[in-house]
Amino acid sequence: MGILKRLKLDYYSAAGRADTAGSAEGAYAVGQSLRKQGDMDGAQAAFRRADERGSPLGAYNVGCILVQRGELEDAVGAFRRADERGVLSGTFSLGVVLDELGQGEEAEACLRRAAEGGHAKAAFELGARLARRQQYAAARDAFATAEHLAYPEASTRLGMCLQRLGDFDGAEAAYERAAERGEAVGIALLGMVFEARGDLAAAEDAYVRADGLGAAWAALNLGSLRHDFGDVEGAEDAWQRAADRGGALAAANLAALAEARGDPERAEAARTLAGELARRVGADDDEINEMFSVTASEGPNYARISWPSDLDDDTWQADIRPIQDLETLD
Repeated sequence: MGILKRLKLDYYSAAGRADTAGSAEGAYAVGQSLRKQGDMDGAQAAFRRADERGSPLGAYNVGCILVQRGELEDAVGAFRRADERGVLSGTFSLGVVLDELGQGEEAEACLRRAAEGGHAKAAFELGARLARRQQYAAARDAFATAEHLAYPEASTRLGMCLQRLGDFDGAEAAYERAAERGEAVGIALLGMVFEARGDLAAAEDAYVRADGLGAAWAALNLGSLRHDFGDVEGAEDAWQRAADRGGALAAANLAALAEARGDPERAEAARTLAGELARRVGADDDEINEMFSVTASEGPNYARISWPSDLDDDTWQADIRPIQDLETLD
């Protein structure tokens, strides 16, 4: 038996003795061991003993296991205790669970406290909530905190808030930082800034990069820009990539292109696909008809995403981790 394994066995044996003697730390260590072995019932019982003895992380892990089992109302109490004992992830998780239970006001207060304490995810989600309510100045501050804490996509959302507030230089700087970090949406938005300024070569470069990172609407805009340049084949390829990623407008552009070429079969297939993709994201028949009227009326320009109206709603949705995926902490 290797020395590391022997030391681990001795550690957990000592933890078991400490747990039996009433130690919070011992009970918590036993919970860790049982969790790693896949014995979640035993782990929950050990974490609960640790919690009852005042362990902050014992309370937090009890809450996480309860969430994984769908027992959200019971998880609230565990996360409250973790929060009260200074576990920042407990404060954040309490906010997430309260939000899931429809207690939005208290949930937001928890997110705010967690963000003020340095929890990056909480700052990001708080910013997304505020932005969805069009409280862009407050959202800007929350996203700035998340960016300072190196949370992914925070630079992009910060730039969007700054652009909403009319600080275009600040927005461009934020998008540049997003580009440096490889944030696909931020790079695509930087392309929009360049396109609006008339720097089409820089816009194309940004769209190409964002397209390479999988941003569907970057491929849409790239296709429309290339069609403006007279590169119909390049436009078609970009729109096809966007449609393959679920872009309904790109599929509508492919339909319009096929109609312009006199290919009714391909046009009908693309129209059918565009309608299916639009319905997947909740579009109704009137919205789908409007989408087709746009692509039909714009002729050689075709449809593209423009700032800000086309990014009003879904773009502010935080990349919220599914509630069942909250992780236990060691």
